Amino acid sequence: MDNHVQIKEIRQYREELIHKCRRSISENVAARLWIKRYAAQWRSQHPAIFRMPANRCTNEN
Repeated sequence: MDNHVQIKEIRQYREELIHKCRRSISENVAARLWIKRYAAQWRSQHPAIFRMPANRCTNEN
């Protein structure tokens, strides 16, 4: 699943901002605003996206 769903949400949020502000907003700015406002809530509702397999959580080679 990765974070494709999250990216989709950020892009929708960007479109909402553009509509409300009636000006161009970059995807980067929209992402920063979305993260500040919604990231904690998103992660609590979608915990599987942010779990890493055990073998990827260490720096061992």
